[in-house]
Amino acid sequence: MLCIDEILALEPFQQLPKEQLEWACDRAKELTLPAGTQLIEEGSDPNGFFILLKGRMSITRRSDGMEMPVGQHEAPAFFGEIPVLTDSPVLVSMHTLTECYLYQINCCDFLTLLHECRGFERSIFRTVSQRLRGLESFIRSREKMAALGTLSAGLAHELNNPAAALVRALRDVVPAMRELERMNLLYGLENPDPEQTQEWQSVRDRGYEAILHSTTDAMTLSDREEELLDWLEDYGVKDAWKLTEPLAAAGIEAATLEHLMSGWRDRTDELRDQGIRWLSLSFDAMSMIKNGLRGAERISELVHSMKSYSHLDQGAQQFVDVHEGLEDTIKLLSYKLKSGVTVCRQYDRSLPQICAYGSELNQVWTNL
Repeated sequence: MLCIDEILALEPFQQLPKEQLEWACDRAKELTLPAGTQLIEEGSDPNGFFILLKGRMSITRRSDGMEMPVGQHEAPAFFGEIPVLTDSPVLVSMHTLTECYLYQINCCDFLTLLHECRGFERSIFRTVSQRLRGLESFIRSREKMAALGTLSAGLAHELNNPAAALVRALRDVVPAMRELERMNLLYGLENPDPEQTQEWQSVRDRGYEAILHSTTDAMTLSDREEELLDWLEDYGVKDAWKLTEPLAAAGIEAATLEHLMSGWRDRTDELRDQGIRWLSLSFDAMSMIKNGLRGAERISELVHSMKSYSHLDQGAQQFVDVHEGLEDTIKLLSYKLKSGVTVCRQYDRSLPQICAYGSELNQVWTNL
């Protein structure tokens, strides 16, 4: 039988008069459970109010098909009041971690105690409030972790392409630069006319600008490549097809090459051939650098979006622009937009900023 002295260690029971304490002790059912026993299963109907006098119990809740720890009860403690009060399924599961000695008061008897003593009722409801806040904190934490997992997957997917482009550009540009140095040395040994050298360098520099700021469509580039291929093959350049793409991307036309070659008619075939290859390789190297820059800029953009999304280095609550939060979320989750999906933006830029928890608001956009 439950003793009055044992339950007086719990604050709510200190509010009950002796008669009601004795009544509660008489009505309580004794339970002794070995370690590893499930006492309560999440989702089951309420089965009473429990008083733990010895031992320790774990509290878990299902999340994404897994049992996640929420907390523990260590004697002396009580639990089970929330589902009894709300007449709703149990919110958590409970297992014994050690051998446990406890008492069970059925739902009707617990409600009787609650209604007959105002002090007992207030104490119980204070505990209910604390526990519900703790459960809410757990659910928020799980939502944040789920959002973090989604963002991590999205960020990894989005970073993969620009990172690969950057690595590829840096890897390929090194041998290209070495070959250009070799060509420059050969060119210097031939000691051609300085005016011709300046002319070649001017063509190269204009090509660099064209590559960095090109807006040429694919069809135009294809036509230009075919024209260059015909000219190079007629001129007798070996493996001409390897040179056409960089030359076309730089805006070079057959007439430009014809003009450059006209000034080198007294030079060796080898030097003329090397001159064209030098020009093509220079443009190829610049295209590699451009691709690397694009990759680095994309990575920087994603990092900025992530920082803005998570509101790092900012206060928990601040004035935020809803549109910026939506845009940051779309950027980070763009990999989920399958082919054929178009995002229609119908923003009202006249809306003022709102005072909110920015990171939590962006979590809402992520969940949606």
